Amino acid sequence: MFFVGSKKRFTSNTMWLHLLPAGAVLLTLLGLTVLGWHNANRALKNERDAATANFAAHAKNTVVDRLNTYEVVLKGAAGLFLASDSVTRQEWKDYVANFDLQKKYPGIQGVGYVAFVPPDQIQAVTEDQRNQGLTDFHIYPEGQRDIYSAALFFEPLRNPSGLGYDMYSEPTRREAMVWSQVTGEATLTRKLNFVVNDTQRGQQGVTMYLPVYSGSGQQSIPLASRSVQGFVFAPFTNQDLFQAILGNDAKDKYGVRVYDGSTDKNNLLFETAHFSSFDTPEAYKHTTAMDLYGRKWIVDFSFSPSIIAEPTRNGPLTTLVSGVVLSFLLASFVLALLVARTRSLAHAKHSEVQSAKDELLSLASHQLRTPATAVKQYVAMLREGYAGPLGEQQKNLLEKAWHSNERQLHIINDLLYVAKVDANGIVLTVRRLDLGKLIEEIIQELSASAKEKRNKIRLELPKRKVFVEADEHCLRMAIENVLSNAIKYSYESKRVTIKLINKKDEVQIAVKDRGVGIAPDEIPLLFQRFSRIPNELSRQISGSGIGLYLSDQFVRLHGGRIAVESVKGKGTTFTIHLPKKHNTGPNRV
Repeated sequence: MFFVGSKKRFTSNTMWLHLLPAGAVLLTLLGLTVLGWHNANRALKNERDAATANFAAHAKNTVVDRLNTYEVVLKGAAGLFLASDSVTRQEWKDYVANFDLQKKYPGIQGVGYVAFVPPDQIQAVTEDQRNQGLTDFHIYPEGQRDIYSAALFFEPLRNPSGLGYDMYSEPTRREAMVWSQVTGEATLTRKLNFVVNDTQRGQQGVTMYLPVYSGSGQQSIPLASRSVQGFVFAPFTNQDLFQAILGNDAKDKYGVRVYDGSTDKNNLLFETAHFSSFDTPEAYKHTTAMDLYGRKWIVDFSFSPSIIAEPTRNGPLTTLVSGVVLSFLLASFVLALLVARTRSLAHAKHSEVQSAKDELLSLASHQLRTPATAVKQYVAMLREGYAGPLGEQQKNLLEKAWHSNERQLHIINDLLYVAKVDANGIVLTVRRLDLGKLIEEIIQELSASAKEKRNKIRLELPKRKVFVEADEHCLRMAIENVLSNAIKYSYESKRVTIKLINKKDEVQIAVKDRGVGIAPDEIPLLFQRFSRIPNELSRQISGSGIGLYLSDQFVRLHGGRIAVESVKGKGTTFTIHLPKKHNTGPNRV
């Protein structure tokens, strides 16, 4: 038991020594994996930021370029008034038609002109427009104001009733017109609800205004110093404007929302129809601001992850998974190398120790056997009276000496057999045996031991004789040790049953006792050398711990095995399984 426990402690301590370097390797590799994962995440973020910034910059440039072309159209229209004292309706119509707005400038609804009208000239302007064929022309909405404006031209003209609208009367438009007049540059309005003079009623959009300066008689005066006579303007619905600029390009790449001034939902100018499909936790977000023509537009992009190549997107996860797997594989490899190396060294050391121990055991056994045999001879001579008559006390002492020496010789013989077994030195002399007769002889030899404990041995044999091919001496020792063990560890006045069972290709010798029993976790220790399982009887019975070891080795030499079934406190059954025909191969364990 000492040797088994020491081996377990050694194995446990050694395992910890293996785990420490393997764990250090694992932690190092996992640390490198986390670092690689962090770097891959950073690279992905940089590439994602670059990609989204490029897309956003492209979209922004597209918006700027489109609005700049609208401004060019308005500047050309303003130039008409600088070049002529008066611009006729037909000239305006021809000018606008020349741009082919529907094809070349998608999103723009048309180009118009609104003129300032002093209160004292309202009647004259009205009559002039009616004389040009606008019989229903009037300036509206009605009411007293310091100054009026009137939409005089708009092409393409879809609804003549829109002409005459006083745009200066509406705060949102007036704000843009005033800023345009102050800066002398084109200016966009905030979000508008369009009325008939701009485009179709009920739609939302923005309008661009550009001041028109007086030209007649003022050619020598700088433009900034001339008086403003009105504005050219171009309205565009948000849907048409941004869909033409952003919608088609964004279809498979990103969703867009455009706000005026702030991201309040009331300031939403445009949203792509598929924005919700991109607005997911996995989407890449990007926000950019555009300062355009007096307005600040905020554009929210929601990009599909597909704008980044799949291998790059999966880079961090791939790095993490492969790193973790590789870390555990390498750590396991290191652990396996350490275990293999330790086992190799331990095996070499064990072989060296075992060889020395076997040599010492064999030498000691032979040296002990010679004086023990001599003692046996001298005691036998005294018992036979060669030294004269003996008194009763002398006879008793000699009898005790005889039995003690016999036990010593038995132990020495067992040690010699152990040494031979470990050195593969047992050679079987096989012959045909009557197994039932052999068992009866063994029972007869052990009957004295059974009587000492008042135990009975019951033999159950089949009706027909059973023969096996075996070495009589080795098989006798195997059965004798098992039966002797059953007698020793049975309670007093109990029965030990030995049953011979004849099978087709093997025989079974079952030895059943009613003794202390064996716990399941202790059964593997039964057949180890010098191992004795502690129990209430083992402390009262002397033993070397090699009897069952030899039984197991001798049975294995015959190609058989020993099975054990036991219940703690109720008894144990040892069953020897032995082939009838002996294997003609090497007779070694």
